[in-house]
Amino acid sequence: MSPTEEQMLATIKETIASNKIAVFMKGTPAQPRCGFSAAVVDIFNRMNVPYVGVDAIADPRFRHVLSAHTQWPTLPQVFVGGKL
Repeated sequence: MSPTEEQMLATIKETIASNKIAVFMKGTPAQPRCGFSAAVVDIFNRMNVPYVGVDAIADPRFRHVLSAHTQWPTLPQVFVGGKL
């Protein structure tokens, strides 16, 4: 059973709240699926900055829920200290 949009929103909020840096991206840190996501991962990796990466395109509904929550349509979305 796939998660509901409410569960996805809860996951998004929890990820943002429980990580100093959260990157919602196309793909994963190990395998970014766009140049902008790859650039963000590269910067954080070069700086040895701990972050969590979340694949926001694995489920198209997830990206929709994320964008509705943040009022920002594009990826990646980087949160530092809970702020976009």
